[in-house]
Parts: sequence; structure tokens; C-alpha cells
Amino acid sequence: MSMSPVSSDQAISYQVACDQHDCYSRLLSSILQSSDDPRLHHIDASDEYPDCVFIEDTVIATLDKVLITQPGAVSRRGETLAVKQFFESRKTATVVQCMSEIDPEATIDGGDVLCIEFARLILVGQSSRTNQRGIQVLRNVFPDFKVVVIQVNRGLHLKSFCSLFVCLSSHPSDTVVLVSGCDIGRDIGRQIEQSVSGIKLVFVGDVESSNCLFIPLQVEEPSKGNYRASKFAIVRKKGYPTSDFAFQQLMEEYGQSERGSIYEIMYDELAKVDGALTCCSVIYLQRS
Repeated sequence: MSMSPVSSDQAISYQVACDQHDCYSRLLSSILQSSDDPRLHHIDASDEYPDCVFIEDTVIATLDKVLITQPGAVSRRGETLAVKQFFESRKTATVVQCMSEIDPEATIDGGDVLCIEFARLILVGQSSRTNQRGIQVLRNVFPDFKVVVIQVNRGLHLKSFCSLFVCLSSHPSDTVVLVSGCDIGRDIGRQIEQSVSGIKLVFVGDVESSNCLFIPLQVEEPSKGNYRASKFAIVRKKGYPTSDFAFQQLMEEYGQSERGSIYEIMYDELAKVDGALTCCSVIYLQRS
């Protein structure tokens, strides 16, 4: 695992970060053993690109299409080559497209893209890393999705303040988005509410808990293009008790009959360089 240097007031322990990332990888591997496709793939880290651990920023992947992004930070753009090679090597019908080839001036960080595939909805943050041209490429590549633009006026990424808790089917009521209760999160939540109807927003008591990892483990297609998650897992950060009640309530509502499981993990070291749980992996579905 590589990592960018940070300022002295945010000293980070490289060893702790590596140990926590190791635990993260092992946990995902263990969770995926009960999935339709129990494989966890690794892409080798590169010392040339010290932020490559934040792989989420390099790609937006759906069942039918993969968009290799062009990160807003010029120093990170070389990270996309290994990710592109990985997806092109997969023996599937998925179409792989590169943003840099479509529009060299377009930029998007995957951390600004909340793709809710079953609901055919993409929330995209327009931020310091994601520009209007990048958002237009996103619309063009994924024309079957409703693309909603959220202004991220402060903070690094949209998903620094919100994430998908669960999406169980194409029905809006089966989608829950977690949002931080801080001022920035409240602003993002208001924008979502004004633009999208039907989905449920749940505000949590701390920023760290607003970013969790939703992993659909068993997916059914009862009719063409309509998907349903019959089993799923949630990964959240450990050590944020102010949000415990919200998670308990949500699991009682959506995780009944052992349909869903929740896991907690210590993953705070990378937060010192704006890293979150979703940053360090790409959860994607593929056709069998």
C-alpha cells in the first residue's frame, strides 16, 4: 500500500495504516465467501502513485459499463492505467470506456459518485475534483441512469458526507442513504431531497458513520433489468457510538430474517488523509 505524505499536524503511522488496510482486505474476503461471486481481486500498489490505495476514485463500475475516470488531481491520473487493464482483462460483456479519451478536459473522482445501480440513480458531487464536463461524460456513458448533481461546496468529496446504506430493489423505498448530520451533510441532504423522491435519508451523528460499505451478496433478477438483493452485508467504522442506534434501527427494518449482516472495523488512520471506507475498494456486480 502506498500513501501520500501528510503535514506534521496530521502525522500518520504508515504501519498502522497498512495493518488496518490488511484487516479491511481480510474482512472483505471473508464476507464475500457467502456471495454469488466470492472473489476479491487486488491491484498491485505503486510507489509512483502514493494515493492509489484510494482506488474508488479511478472507476465507476456497473453491470453493463465501466467508466475509467480522470481524477481531478493531475498527479493521480496514472493510477487509472492498472485499473483499466484489470477491467479489460475480465472476460465479460461489460463495455470499458475512458473519460480521458472522451473529453480530455473532463474530471471526476469516484468519491464524488454515489451510484445506486438497482434504482438506476447516480448522485454526483460537483466539487473541487469533479467538473461539469466530467458530469456530462457521466450522463452520456450512463444514459439509462437518472443523474442528479449535488453541489459539494466544502470538503473533499460527496461521499465524505454520505453513502449508500442499502439498496434492495428498484423500488425507491428499498433504498437508504446515510448522511452526516453536520452542516455540510445537512446541505447535501437538502439537495438530495429536492431532487429525488422516494428514497430514504437517514442522518447520523458523526461524519465517519455516514460513510459505510454496502455489499450485495446474493442478487436475483426476477424480471429483465430489475434486480433484488436477497442477502447483503454492511461494513461500518468501529468506535462511533453516537450512530449506533441509527444502525440498529436500520438493521431491524432492512436486515430481518438474516437477510443482512453488519460488521465493524477500525479504519481511522487513512481518515487523516481524507480516506473513508468506500475509498479503498470498488464493489461491482458482473453477469455470470
